[in-house]
Amino acid sequence: MPGIDGLELLSRLKARDSSLPVVLITGHGDITMAVNAM
Repeated sequence: MPGIDGLELLSRLKARDSSLPVVLITGHGDITMAVNAM
């Protein structure tokens, strides 16, 4: 996504509605990124 990554999108979504369920899918992740997204 231009200008924003998935973790930033997650942060913004959670700021708007902390109960919103979110599923992130990536082809370029690693264990550290997965832990940060939890």
